[in-house]
Amino acid sequence: MNDKRVERNRKALAALAALLHAVLENPAEYISNTELVDSLKSQGALAHFSDESLSITGTSLNTMKRIAEEMFAGGFGELNRFRLAALNALHALKHKQDVSNKTTKAGLQKRVKELEQDNQKLREELELLTFALARNMGQAKRYAERSGIRGVIELCVREQRDLLAMFELDTRRPLKIVNLHEKK
Repeated sequence: MNDKRVERNRKALAALAALLHAVLENPAEYISNTELVDSLKSQGALAHFSDESLSITGTSLNTMKRIAEEMFAGGFGELNRFRLAALNALHALKHKQDVSNKTTKAGLQKRVKELEQDNQKLREELELLTFALARNMGQAKRYAERSGIRGVIELCVREQRDLLAMFELDTRRPLKIVNLHEKK
């Protein structure tokens, strides 16, 4: 009898994890499911959440924690991170729906502002990644030079050239092909 209950709880937790992944992949599909949204607000509420159509049955928080520790590499912490990420995805979508009404002038202005903010965030991320790439290319150059092996130096030059060509980086950027044979 105990084995059946444990197995049922394991299947229910696996189905719950699959549901959390589905919410993360497509929050718009779940935004109107108020029972699910409410259950994501706390660990205990999530443990008690049930949906027969998805084979998810409620259980106690302690049981969910114990089974999650056995089932997931990151234990219950991993499951909780997915819960929070799903909740955040639903809140972000809800906020976006509330803010962006594309049929009014004010809604369009808000949408433009959102897109400008998104654009700025992407520019900042790109700048950070460009800096990291430049730093790593500089490190590679120094390592190649310190090796003193001509083949390593030539390989480094060739690979850096290929890498820059792959990204088609503008010559105005701080990244450039370094000549390892130049004397400083």
